[in-house]
Amino acid sequence: MNRAVFSVLAVAAAAGVSNADVIVQSFDYAWDSSEPQHVFAFDAFDGMGGTRELTAVRLGFEGTISMELTAFTFDPVPVHAGEWWAEASHTVVAYFNGGGIDLLQGIGGQSGEFTGELGGGIGGEPGEPLVITDILEFANTVEIDPSNLPQFYGEGQFTGFMDGFFDGVVTPPVGGQWVEVMATMLSQSGTVTLEYEYVMVPGPGSAAVLGAGVVLGWRRRR
Repeated sequence: MNRAVFSVLAVAAAAGVSNADVIVQSFDYAWDSSEPQHVFAFDAFDGMGGTRELTAVRLGFEGTISMELTAFTFDPVPVHAGEWWAEASHTVVAYFNGGGIDLLQGIGGQSGEFTGELGGGIGGEPGEPLVITDILEFANTVEIDPSNLPQFYGEGQFTGFMDGFFDGVVTPPVGGQWVEVMATMLSQSGTVTLEYEYVMVPGPGSAAVLGAGVVLGWRRRR
């Protein structure tokens, strides 16, 4: 029995069955929300006529991200730190939208809680605002949902752009004053990496050789 198993493994290796290989592409960029989104282009995955099969696609970011928040109130009564809270987040987003692919993929980001002193409004204008800048050294890699892998096959390049998604929730003071929080600036700078993990797929001729190896191994045992 051991000889039969050995024959199968030896012929399988000769037929081109191998461990997963990886293709890595990357680009550097610097962007903030006062500028147009940063456009990128990646090479599509070449299946080489069906001899290579994608097993995973990963997207990563490593660098610095930040968000500048501005909070204020129109209420004539000042609002003090601890009387209100803002929960805010900034997500790094890659939007693939050209070259035969349509995918919006978040890569993660920063989040936090903020509070501070807000001046009372005067004559219908907001009072002294609170400006908070939160900066984070950030690195994360996400795996693309397997259902989207077929979109990455093709020839040439597909394109898209990097963006930042902001989300915020305000817990107002018990006194009922209205507090508004705006993201006045989002910025990102770093390296984005796209990784294709794939395996080689034996062709029909290789499969026939593999079958012959099984028979050969069995005959030698007898």
